[in-house]
This record gives sequence, C-alpha cells and structure tokens, in this order.
Amino acid sequence: MTMKEIPQTSNTGCVLGGFGAMGCGLLIFIPLVLFGSGWFILFHTPLPFNWLAKLINKDENIQVGKVSGSLSKGFRIAKIEFSEKVNEVSEMEDVRILYPDLLKSLNKNEFNIKEIGVSRARLYVDSISTDREKYIDEHLGDQTVADEIKNSSDDMETLNRFHIGRIDIQNVELLDPAREFQFKLKECTIDGLEIIEKRIRMGQLTIRSSILDFSLSPLQTNENGNVLSSNHRLKAVLQPNESLKVRKAINLHGTVELTNIEYPKVNLTAFDGKLRISSTDVTGQTRLQTNGLTLADYLELDVILPTQLNWDATMHDEKGDSGKMESSSGSFILGKTEFSIMMGKNPSPQQVIFATSSGDDSNYTFVLESAEGEEFPVVRVHSKANPKWPDREILSEITFEKPFHNLKENEQQLIRKTLGEEPGLTVQ
Repeated sequence: MTMKEIPQTSNTGCVLGGFGAMGCGLLIFIPLVLFGSGWFILFHTPLPFNWLAKLINKDENIQVGKVSGSLSKGFRIAKIEFSEKVNEVSEMEDVRILYPDLLKSLNKNEFNIKEIGVSRARLYVDSISTDREKYIDEHLGDQTVADEIKNSSDDMETLNRFHIGRIDIQNVELLDPAREFQFKLKECTIDGLEIIEKRIRMGQLTIRSSILDFSLSPLQTNENGNVLSSNHRLKAVLQPNESLKVRKAINLHGTVELTNIEYPKVNLTAFDGKLRISSTDVTGQTRLQTNGLTLADYLELDVILPTQLNWDATMHDEKGDSGKMESSSGSFILGKTEFSIMMGKNPSPQQVIFATSSGDDSNYTFVLESAEGEEFPVVRVHSKANPKWPDREILSEITFEKPFHNLKENEQQLIRKTLGEEPGLTVQ
C-alpha cells in the first residue's frame, strides 16, 4: 500500500484523508441539524397536532379540522365535530389554548395560559339516567368527592403560579332533545385569573345567557388570603325561562363586601326593588325587607304563593342560634284572606314565617317551614274554630273557597304540593 492509500487520522480520530476536516465537521453538524430540525418541528410547527388530528379522524364519529400553532405556544382548531347519535352532531369552532412558553412554564413549575377560548359551539347532552345517578351515589359518594377536591387543592398548592390571561367563550348552545332542553351561553369571559399561594387576582367576570346574565367586578386578595378591595359590584338578571319556571325577568344588583369570607356583607335589591337584602352592623345578621311582593308575578311554581307580601325580618346566623328568623312586622294575602306575621324570633331554625288570620267566622294559623327533602318550604295551617279540620281542607277553603273534593285535579295537586304531601295520597 502506498502512502496515498493509507488513511491518516488526527488525535481525535477524524479521517484527514479524503474530505479531511470537512468530514469531521459533517459528522458533528449533521446530527445537530437533524436534532435541531426535529426539535423545531416538534415544538414550533403545527405538524404534531396535524398528525394527531389525522389519527383522530380515522374515527368516523369524530372530525378535527385545520390545526395551527405549536406545542411551544399553543394551538387553535378551526372546527371539531363529534357525535354519539344519528342527527345529533356536536361541533365547536375556533377552539384555542394559547400560552407564552410551555417549556419555560414547566421549568418554573407554573401553569401559565395566555388564553382559553371558543368562538362557537353546539353540544348535545344526555340526561343522567336513574341508573347512573344510583351508581354515582353508591360509588362516588360525598367522601369520594371530598377526596377529589382535596387532591385537586393539593395539586394547586404544589404550583408556584397558576395564571390564565383570559377566558373567552362565546355562542355556546346546549341541547337535550329528549327533555326538550335548550340553553344558550352568549358570553362567558374572565379578564385574567392568577393564584400564587393564597394570593388571588381575578378580573371582571361576565356571563350572558338565555337563563342568567351575571357580572362581578374584579377581585384581589393579599398573601394571607384576605380580600383587598372593599365593595364588589354584582349584577344579575334571571331571564324568563321554562326550565326554572321564571315568567318575568328577576333583577338582582348591589354590592358584596368580602373582607370577611365567612360573613360577607351584602346590600342587594331584587324583584324590581320589592326585595332588599342587607347586612346589619352585627356580624352574622342579615335583614330582609319586602314591599308589596307578589312572587307569582315572577315565578310559575307548583305551589300556592302569597300575594302582597310586606315583611321586615332579620335572619340570625350566630353560634348556637343559627338560621332563626326574627320578624319586626309583616302581612300577606292568601286567597282572599289577610294574614299578619307575628313579631319576634321564631322558635326553631326550620320555621320561616308564623302568621295568624282573624275573621268573623274563622281564625287561622299559618306556618311556613323548611322541610328536609322538600324542594320548597311547606305550609302548615290550623283552624282554631275547628281544630280537627285537615290542613288540605283549610287551605282549600282559604284559597279556592270550596271543599277539597270539589277541586279540579290540578288544584288538588297544588294543595298537596304546598303541604308537602305525596301526589298520590288519598283524601281522608
């Protein structure tokens, strides 16, 4: 072998013959280029998302549209369609989760999102069946839920910072054809949310929907969790809807002071100013004042409601005296009979109103009390003139001026519901 045929190497082992130093450079440069290109493609292009979208699209029940963005900065999906039933195709448009820098956030142990948003969505939902409710009650009881909440709270505490720059969800429609249920969320926005240990900063919260319009002014706490700002403006409108049996818009507005989270101070008005709820100077006491309030003007409930309610009462929420109502004055009309609310503190937390009615031929006692398991407070009535007279007969006479057995079926059901009786209970 001649000298020209003998490869010569440096101390580093690179071949000096042939390409020489260029060969050594290529051996180093090419892997770096390949690694860098892969890194760039993975974190700074939409290719990983598009690859995943193609994989998902193999399922005929799911279709994912164009995806833009990157793992490093977040992504946007033009459209997502999915279905579980024929002719019930759910869809979402302009779905986006954007963040400043994923790797930097992970290195700092932060959850840092720039924006979460949806521009439009139509979602079909199924009612929870009785079997599913039973399963949840048996296998996912209160303790399980409590444990899940605790675990989530523990996870939050391990983060150095939780931050969402903006939540912007628009034009969401929820449909349940089986129940003929329809809900439209026009807007849900939060102008920033940040949690650092016990320090919380939340911007303006706005919700507009077919059922509820709600807004709350910005909120901020210090490192000890104490609220810094004093009064927060709250405004809510419960829109007329069949789901909640609201026949006329119910407005609620005023201020909420959260300096004491356990006993927040409120100053709110509702029902076109006919109801006022305000905190007193005594901690744990709330004053309720109504002026000519007829609930049936606003709510279409399956119970008998009083009219022209005038009531001035204080609710006590003190240690050893929780939930008791103390009336200063009050009156209302039931049917054609006027009742006067008794002054003083009610004997039990379950009792809401105690009232009496006096007339030429009758003297009734009316008690409104909360009952465990009942959707609404139930009514108890008593006739001093005829103590053995059943409640349903008294309420029937007061409300409809006829015996219970002469009432129509819907009227009887109304009486039973008001008294908290089972619909199928026979007349005694």
